[in-house]
Amino acid sequence: TMYFTRDDLKKGNRLDHDDEGTSHLRIYKATLVNGIWDNIEDLPFNDDVSSTGHPALSPDNKKLYFVSDREGSMGQTDIYYVDINEDGTFGDPEALGNTINTEGREMFPFVDKNNVLYFSSDGHVNLGLLDLFKVDLNKENAKVENLGAPYNSGYDDFAYFSDEEGKGYF
Repeated sequence: TMYFTRDDLKKGNRLDHDDEGTSHLRIYKATLVNGIWDNIEDLPFNDDVSSTGHPALSPDNKKLYFVSDREGSMGQTDIYYVDINEDGTFGDPEALGNTINTEGREMFPFVDKNNVLYFSSDGHVNLGLLDLFKVDLNKENAKVENLGAPYNSGYDDFAYFSDEEGKGYF
């Protein structure tokens, strides 16, 4: 299974947009069948008036984290999650709350094998523009921590992930 972000497309693969000319992002799910990504499915929590993107699975594949500017967001974009039910359906989107989400942009979530959430934000105290942050999702009152230099700079720093060996990339 692969989850991915794509612009909203009309039939005929033409870019769709709203009255203001904005093309919204949507998350899709695909399955690998005989070496071909097939059965592309528009996820049920997408909508036509907001963007939903940057999907990231929890280590146990039971939660899908994502970013959205949907109604009720605290800031420009917030991090949400949905439960992935055993039958493949999805729960209702839940915002991660004001410890993580700010009035700014929270983006590019990634959850490592220890259930630590890494994300980028320009709403937490930072070195400039988007910085990389982490928070331990295992701890109830965990504090968001800026990764600091050399990971962060005065420019945009984003999309952290680590591989099975623990090597990190951004």
